[in-house]
Amino acid sequence: MARPVPPAQLRSWRGQWYVFCHDWKFSPPRRMRVSCRSRNAFDQIARKRLLDSIREEEILLRAEAVRLGGTIAYDSRLLKCVQEYVEDVEQRIKVRQANPAARAGLSPHTGLIINDAMKRFVAWLKEAGYERMQTGQLGPHHLRAYLEHLATEPSSHGERRVIRSGATLNHHRRHLRACLNWIADMRPKRFPDADSFKRPLKPQLVAPREDVACTPDELLKSYRMAVQREDPNCPMEVTRRKRGRLENFMQRPPAVAATPVSRLFLLLALTGMRLSEALNLKWTNINFETGWVRVYSEKTGRPRTLQLIDAPEGKLCPRFLELLKRWKLQAGDREHVLPHGALPAPIHPKTPWESTVRAAKTRRIGPQTLRRNWVSFCASIGIPAAVAALWAGHSAAVAEKHYRLQVMSRHDGTLEQAMGLDVVIEELISGSEVRGAQA
Repeated sequence: MARPVPPAQLRSWRGQWYVFCHDWKFSPPRRMRVSCRSRNAFDQIARKRLLDSIREEEILLRAEAVRLGGTIAYDSRLLKCVQEYVEDVEQRIKVRQANPAARAGLSPHTGLIINDAMKRFVAWLKEAGYERMQTGQLGPHHLRAYLEHLATEPSSHGERRVIRSGATLNHHRRHLRACLNWIADMRPKRFPDADSFKRPLKPQLVAPREDVACTPDELLKSYRMAVQREDPNCPMEVTRRKRGRLENFMQRPPAVAATPVSRLFLLLALTGMRLSEALNLKWTNINFETGWVRVYSEKTGRPRTLQLIDAPEGKLCPRFLELLKRWKLQAGDREHVLPHGALPAPIHPKTPWESTVRAAKTRRIGPQTLRRNWVSFCASIGIPAAVAALWAGHSAAVAEKHYRLQVMSRHDGTLEQAMGLDVVIEELISGSEVRGAQA
């Protein structure tokens, strides 16, 4: 039978007074001594008061250890706990891949985002000299220092170096908070006071984004640039710095993306799908007779139907549906709507997309921008917000608050005409007809 741990005791050792006690923050409890002189206890009354306070602290920590199963583990390595969290994320990714229909686990894309956030946190701990930090030593000031490091450290965004925005910092706060909450739920207990992390990890107010939708000219210019850069015979102007001087020269693109940016751009702009939904869209999800597009959301797990024609609110994209029919004839036996070359499925052409946006010299238009833009233009042609939100897979409140942007004028007709992309669609349809006649 183990000998019970004695309470704190006051003793004279080597000519000085000490309080010999046990630190219950560690597993097993660590024996330690506290110098009375270091606590300004120079007389008998002060030493007795110090002994009583240490005994009270021992009782509280011991009771907490008993409540949690007999021990607490404040001496656990923080990096080891973070690594256990990352391993748990990887396991949840495997669960999703093994059975996507069960809606359990995490998607691979979410796993990549979490791993990236955790790698940055681990790299900062090692760089700041906290590689051997224990969980009981982590405090709010460490988290503030890490977030201040992220706010001032330049980040690589393609070929550019940028300063992280407030929204990006909130993104890191969210994933770091999820990691620490996961560690706090472990048994035995790892953190003495996990509630103290709430204040530094609280999302901060960020500068509001520009609440104006893309103009038809911006959309048309971005699409034209995507088509131009997909032509392997069309040279592009390249600017680079060599030996301290800027050089401009013409160069042909080294390779063409397996999934064309122009087709992905049209599909996102005219349907309002999420990027993952567009990449996973198959021909079996489109009913050409009724004009219905069945969308299966990886995020919510709920399917929804988008009506391109014959909707009670009017015609949405009738000519785009005709273009989809032409694409279906060109696809042959391909299962997915978007081309993907020799790859097993379409992928997001991230680098070609970013280079196209830079070459177009417009505002930064990404997949989420096109989704918000779609909701906004639906309102401009008179479609109720609740219907547009239903088609986008959100509630009306979320669509109004986070998605709808200001469109400078009301439009008549279809969504294609409102966005100024009807000219592009007619060119593509007529071009496919000419190629069919020549064949």
